[in-house]
Amino acid sequence: VLMNHDSIIGANDLAFTKAEIEKVVGKTKNPSSDAIWELTQGWPIAVRLYQVAGFEPGSTQDPNLVMRNYIRDHVLPSLPEDYAQIALETSIGVDLTNDLAIAITNYDKAGFLLDEIANRGLFVDRVAVAGSYVYRWNALFAQHCRSKKKKKDSNKCLECVERGAIHLETTDPLTAISLWLKVDRVDEAIQTLLD
Repeated sequence: VLMNHDSIIGANDLAFTKAEIEKVVGKTKNPSSDAIWELTQGWPIAVRLYQVAGFEPGSTQDPNLVMRNYIRDHVLPSLPEDYAQIALETSIGVDLTNDLAIAITNYDKAGFLLDEIANRGLFVDRVAVAGSYVYRWNALFAQHCRSKKKKKDSNKCLECVERGAIHLETTDPLTAISLWLKVDRVDEAIQTLLD
């Protein structure tokens, strides 16, 4: 790893391509391999879960419920409580630095915990950038964490996004604007743009 950074295998490297999903589920399975890729972005356990669940065309069953329930009932409860809390609070849909994770959570060990989660290979990719690290949650996992967090405590969810936007206003205003817009704070987004 020290000599060759390409030897690090992350979640994106293990993600299935559309062609690989088609090999796994076959051409005639429902949902189609394209639909499964859209739902999972190639996350292998999610691909398998959708394959096993097997949805019929025109079904009223929401395929997102399968993954949401799996994350809610199995993944998050299996994590140490502080890991699960960091996942729920920092899954705001942007790349994270240690400082941003701390700002979002108001917890000075958030960056350390995020790094531990990445070391254990749990749903987050870590990329070295300019002598530091940037973290990115698996998109499907983050989406369902946001959904769970919003359902559990919508005010806390809004606060996390707002703290992220405030933290990024001077260093990454475009991302800050996107966060303001996620929480329907158009005036703040305009002010960030004007500043």
